[in-house]
Amino acid sequence: MDITAISSGSKGNAYLISDGETTLLLDAGVTFKRIQEAAGYNTGKIAAALVTHRHGDHTAAIPQMTKRGMKVYAPQDTADKFPGVEPLESRDTMTIGTFTATPFDVPHDVPCFGWLVDSAHTGERLVYVTDAEYVRYRFSGMTHLMLEANYSREKLMERARAGELPVKLAERIMQTHMSIDTALGFIRANDISGSEKHKTKRNCRC
Repeated sequence: MDITAISSGSKGNAYLISDGETTLLLDAGVTFKRIQEAAGYNTGKIAAALVTHRHGDHTAAIPQMTKRGMKVYAPQDTADKFPGVEPLESRDTMTIGTFTATPFDVPHDVPCFGWLVDSAHTGERLVYVTDAEYVRYRFSGMTHLMLEANYSREKLMERARAGELPVKLAERIMQTHMSIDTALGFIRANDISGSEKHKTKRNCRC
Protein backbone atom coordinates (compact mmCIF):
# COMPACT_ATOMS: atom_id res chain seq x y z
CA MET A 1 0.00 0.00 0.00
CA ASP A 2 1.32 3.42 -0.93
CA ILE A 3 0.84 6.14 1.71
CA THR A 4 1.45 9.84 1.02
CA ALA A 5 1.51 12.15 4.04
CA ILE A 6 0.21 15.55 2.91
CA SER A 7 0.17 17.04 6.40
CA SER A 8 0.04 15.98 10.05
CA GLY A 9 -0.51 17.89 13.26
CA SER A 10 -2.60 20.79 14.53
CA LYS A 11 -2.04 22.77 11.31
CA GLY A 12 -3.82 20.09 9.28
CA ASN A 13 -4.15 16.35 8.69
CA ALA A 14 -4.47 14.63 5.32
CA TYR A 15 -3.08 11.45 3.76
CA LEU A 16 -3.50 9.72 0.43
CA ILE A 17 -3.49 5.91 0.37
CA SER A 18 -3.52 3.68 -2.70
CA ASP A 19 -3.38 -0.05 -3.35
CA GLY A 20 -2.51 0.48 -7.02
CA GLU A 21 -6.15 0.33 -8.08
CA THR A 22 -8.06 2.68 -5.77
CA THR A 23 -6.99 5.90 -4.05
CA LEU A 24 -8.56 7.24 -0.84
CA LEU A 25 -8.00 10.40 1.19
CA LEU A 26 -7.78 10.04 4.96
CA ASP A 27 -8.93 13.32 6.52
CA ALA A 28 -9.10 16.64 4.65
CA GLY A 29 -7.65 19.16 7.07
CA VAL A 30 -5.59 21.18 4.58
CA THR A 31 -6.39 23.45 1.66
CA PHE A 32 -7.88 21.83 -1.41
CA LYS A 33 -4.89 23.14 -3.36
CA ARG A 34 -2.53 21.01 -1.24
CA ILE A 35 -4.66 17.95 -1.90
CA GLN A 36 -4.59 18.72 -5.62
CA GLU A 37 -0.80 19.00 -5.54
CA ALA A 38 -0.44 15.69 -3.67
CA ALA A 39 -2.74 13.99 -6.18
CA GLY A 40 -0.73 15.30 -9.13
CA TYR A 41 -3.64 17.63 -9.98
CA ASN A 42 -5.80 14.60 -10.67
CA THR A 43 -8.28 14.66 -7.79
CA GLY A 44 -10.65 12.65 -9.97
CA LYS A 45 -8.63 9.58 -9.03
CA ILE A 46 -9.61 10.00 -5.35
CA ALA A 47 -12.51 7.60 -4.92
CA ALA A 48 -13.56 9.03 -1.54
CA ALA A 49 -12.40 10.86 1.56
CA LEU A 50 -12.70 9.15 4.94
CA VAL A 51 -12.91 11.83 7.66
CA THR A 52 -12.47 11.19 11.37
CA HIS A 53 -14.28 14.17 12.95
CA ARG A 54 -15.47 17.75 12.49
CA HIS A 55 -12.50 19.77 13.76
CA GLY A 56 -11.00 22.16 11.23
CA ASP A 57 -7.60 20.49 11.07
CA HIS A 58 -9.40 17.44 9.65
CA THR A 59 -12.12 19.09 7.53
CA ALA A 60 -10.73 22.30 5.95
CA ALA A 61 -11.04 21.11 2.34
CA ILE A 62 -14.47 19.51 2.63
CA PRO A 63 -16.54 22.43 1.23
CA GLN A 64 -14.49 22.54 -1.97
CA MET A 65 -14.45 18.76 -2.26
CA THR A 66 -18.22 18.35 -1.97
CA LYS A 67 -18.72 21.30 -4.33
CA ARG A 68 -16.77 19.30 -6.91
CA GLY A 69 -18.88 16.20 -6.29
CA MET A 70 -16.21 14.24 -4.43
CA LYS A 71 -17.48 11.60 -2.01
CA VAL A 72 -16.81 12.33 1.64
CA TYR A 73 -17.76 10.00 4.52
CA ALA A 74 -17.77 11.06 8.19
CA PRO A 75 -19.67 10.89 11.49
CA GLN A 76 -23.23 12.26 11.53
CA ASP A 77 -22.37 15.56 13.26
CA THR A 78 -19.68 16.26 10.65
CA ALA A 79 -22.24 15.62 7.91
CA ASP A 80 -24.61 18.00 9.70
CA LYS A 81 -21.95 20.71 9.58
CA PHE A 82 -20.91 20.15 5.96
CA PRO A 83 -23.69 19.66 3.36
CA GLY A 84 -22.87 16.93 0.88
CA VAL A 85 -21.00 14.73 3.35
CA GLU A 86 -22.41 11.22 3.68
CA PRO A 87 -22.91 10.21 7.33
CA LEU A 88 -21.98 6.81 8.69
CA GLU A 89 -22.52 4.98 11.95
CA SER A 90 -19.70 3.22 13.76
CA ARG A 91 -18.90 -0.17 12.19
CA ASP A 92 -20.87 0.50 8.98
CA THR A 93 -18.78 -1.30 6.36
CA MET A 94 -18.73 -0.13 2.76
CA THR A 95 -16.86 -1.03 -0.41
CA ILE A 96 -15.05 1.71 -2.33
CA GLY A 97 -13.36 0.33 -5.42
CA THR A 98 -10.90 -2.31 -4.25
CA PHE A 99 -11.03 -1.09 -0.64
CA THR A 100 -13.40 -2.09 2.15
CA ALA A 101 -13.64 0.67 4.78
CA THR A 102 -15.09 0.38 8.27
CA PRO A 103 -15.32 3.32 10.71
CA PHE A 104 -15.13 2.61 14.43
CA ASP A 105 -15.80 4.98 17.31
CA VAL A 106 -12.94 6.36 19.39
CA PRO A 107 -13.18 8.71 22.42
CA HIS A 108 -12.45 12.39 21.70
CA ASP A 109 -14.21 15.62 22.71
CA VAL A 110 -16.53 15.34 19.68
CA PRO A 111 -17.85 12.24 17.87
CA CYS A 112 -14.81 10.70 16.19
CA PHE A 113 -13.95 7.71 14.02
CA GLY A 114 -10.91 5.59 13.47
CA TRP A 115 -10.85 3.77 10.12
CA LEU A 116 -10.12 0.14 9.24
CA VAL A 117 -9.27 -0.18 5.55
CA ASP A 118 -8.78 -3.51 3.75
CA SER A 119 -7.55 -3.93 0.17
CA ALA A 120 -9.01 -6.75 -1.89
CA HIS A 121 -6.30 -6.04 -4.47
CA THR A 122 -3.24 -6.51 -2.25
CA GLY A 123 -4.65 -8.24 0.86
CA GLU A 124 -3.24 -5.45 3.02
CA ARG A 125 -4.99 -4.04 6.08
CA LEU A 126 -4.53 -0.50 7.41
CA VAL A 127 -5.76 0.95 10.70
CA TYR A 128 -5.88 4.76 10.98
CA VAL A 129 -6.42 6.47 14.35
CA THR A 130 -5.93 10.12 15.23
CA ASP A 131 -7.24 12.42 17.99
CA ALA A 132 -8.32 9.57 20.26
CA GLU A 133 -7.71 9.03 23.97
CA TYR A 134 -7.56 5.27 23.40
CA VAL A 135 -8.92 2.51 21.13
CA ARG A 136 -11.36 -0.02 22.56
CA TYR A 137 -11.13 -2.39 19.58
CA ARG A 138 -8.58 -5.07 18.68
CA PHE A 139 -7.51 -5.90 15.14
CA SER A 140 -5.96 -8.94 13.52
CA GLY A 141 -3.68 -9.04 10.53
CA MET A 142 -2.69 -5.38 10.34
CA THR A 143 -0.04 -4.64 7.73
CA HIS A 144 -0.11 -0.86 8.22
CA LEU A 145 -0.82 1.23 11.33
CA MET A 146 -1.18 5.02 11.32
CA LEU A 147 -1.55 6.06 14.96
CA GLU A 148 -1.26 9.51 16.55
CA ALA A 149 0.49 9.64 19.93
CA ASN A 150 1.73 13.11 20.77
CA TYR A 151 2.68 13.34 24.42
CA SER A 152 4.21 11.73 27.48
CA ARG A 153 1.89 12.07 30.48
CA GLU A 154 4.81 12.69 32.84
CA LYS A 155 6.41 15.33 30.61
CA LEU A 156 3.06 17.03 30.04
CA MET A 157 2.40 17.34 33.77
CA GLU A 158 5.96 18.56 34.37
CA ARG A 159 5.36 21.38 31.87
CA ALA A 160 2.03 22.23 33.51
CA ARG A 161 3.59 22.35 36.99
CA ALA A 162 6.41 24.54 35.66
CA GLY A 163 3.90 27.00 34.20
CA GLU A 164 4.97 26.28 30.63
CA LEU A 165 1.51 24.98 29.74
CA PRO A 166 -1.94 25.90 31.13
CA VAL A 167 -3.21 23.17 33.45
CA LYS A 168 -6.61 23.07 31.73
CA LEU A 169 -4.93 22.56 28.35
CA ALA A 170 -2.81 19.73 29.74
CA GLU A 171 -5.93 18.10 31.17
CA ARG A 172 -7.78 18.46 27.85
CA ILE A 173 -4.89 16.87 25.95
CA MET A 174 -4.86 13.89 28.32
CA GLN A 175 -8.62 13.43 28.05
CA THR A 176 -8.83 13.70 24.25
CA HIS A 177 -5.54 12.51 22.76
CA MET A 178 -3.39 9.43 23.03
CA SER A 179 -0.25 9.26 25.13
CA ILE A 180 2.85 7.41 24.00
CA ASP A 181 2.31 4.78 26.71
CA THR A 182 -1.28 4.18 25.59
CA ALA A 183 -0.13 3.86 21.99
CA LEU A 184 2.48 1.29 22.96
CA GLY A 185 -0.19 -0.66 24.85
CA PHE A 186 -2.42 -0.63 21.78
CA ILE A 187 0.42 -1.93 19.60
CA ARG A 188 1.22 -4.73 22.07
CA ALA A 189 -2.45 -5.76 22.26
CA ASN A 190 -2.90 -6.10 18.49
CA ASP A 191 -1.63 -8.38 15.77
CA ILE A 192 0.60 -6.39 13.45
CA SER A 193 2.29 -9.37 11.82
CA GLY A 194 0.29 -9.08 8.60
CA SER A 195 0.73 -12.80 8.12
CA GLU A 196 -1.30 -14.66 5.50
CA LYS A 197 -3.38 -16.53 8.07
CA HIS A 198 -4.70 -13.21 9.41
CA LYS A 199 -5.35 -11.35 6.19
CA THR A 200 -8.73 -12.98 5.69
CA LYS A 201 -10.05 -11.74 9.04
CA ARG A 202 -11.89 -8.60 8.04
CA ASN A 203 -13.73 -7.42 11.16
CA CYS A 204 -12.79 -5.32 14.16
CA ARG A 205 -14.02 -6.64 17.47
CA CYS A 206 -14.59 -5.20 20.95
